[in-house]
Amino acid sequence: MITSVGTETPTGREMIETAQLYPRSCRNWSRNSSDDNPTSSLTFDESTVNDFTGTINKPDGVDTDSVKTITPKNGGTLSVNTSSGTKIDLSVPGGAVGSGEGAQVSIKSVDPNNLPKPPAKATQGSSSGTFKFGSSVVQITWYDQNGNAADTKTLNRSAKVCMTATQADVENAYGGVNGLGIWRHNGTEWVKLNSTVTFDNDAGTWKVCANSSQFSPFALGLEVEPPAEEGADAGAGLPATGDY
Repeated sequence: MITSVGTETPTGREMIETAQLYPRSCRNWSRNSSDDNPTSSLTFDESTVNDFTGTINKPDGVDTDSVKTITPKNGGTLSVNTSSGTKIDLSVPGGAVGSGEGAQVSIKSVDPNNLPKPPAKATQGSSSGTFKFGSSVVQITWYDQNGNAADTKTLNRSAKVCMTATQADVENAYGGVNGLGIWRHNGTEWVKLNSTVTFDNDAGTWKVCANSSQFSPFALGLEVEPPAEEGADAGAGLPATGDY
């Protein structure tokens, strides 16, 4: 049994993106532009998509358990256990990669000390505008059929990235469960993705998920206490809204 907890309020765009992750029973779909791909607006007809028929060469130096072939028609999933003991799940729907494309994707844990720092904390407002690194920080990399890494990769349909959160993550996030979220570095800055948090009673773990059509470093971000209101007790924190 999975219970939703502390989710952000979905927008119309998010509901459209979420619906896309329940594929291929419907042959035709369309989507509005996403934050990660603002110019994308397209339709997809499954009958026009062909899978890659050549040979897939795995990338050198990548653990075979950490890389997965993604097909144009069916997409694919990849689950990887991180060095911190948490789990990362990536679900790519059919139609996300181009017709006839030979695509592969990998997930690898990275040291947050080797990544750009989170943004500076806001000096006013109801949100800190920043985060602390949680237990999961990964690089998601795409490759072609020859195992060559792509400098950039934009999918035709958003994929779903999920990270498990530890109890320590919950305790160290301002607002607890409501303070958990996924952040992506877009090459210039860290951007907080619209995230949902659920609790899996069977596994006894929290899961934080977000949709993205572009890939780079992803981090489980822990909310930082917002700046104190002017005239308020400096030691008193503001309640987390769960919708930033």
